[in-house]
Amino acid sequence: MVVLAHIKEQSRLSLGSYGRPRTTEELKELGLNIGHRRVGRLMRENGIRVERSKKYKVTTAARQAIAKQSAERGTATMPSTSLRTC
Repeated sequence: MVVLAHIKEQSRLSLGSYGRPRTTEELKELGLNIGHRRVGRLMRENGIRVERSKKYKVTTAARQAIAKQSAERGTATMPSTSLRTC
């Protein structure tokens, strides 16, 4: 199926980061008149999934580690977390 081949190619080119809406837009730019529901169904049926990356989350333990390192070096204990515009 031509559409499925294009979907797989777009997924590969985007390194697995394009989901149904972006893939649909890319296919429309290529001249294929296809709806987002069909793209989603074809992706689901063929196991094409978006590989989401986890965002870095600052935890309390990480802040304590930064404070401990700063104290050992003799520098400021914690960097300023507020932005001052004055």
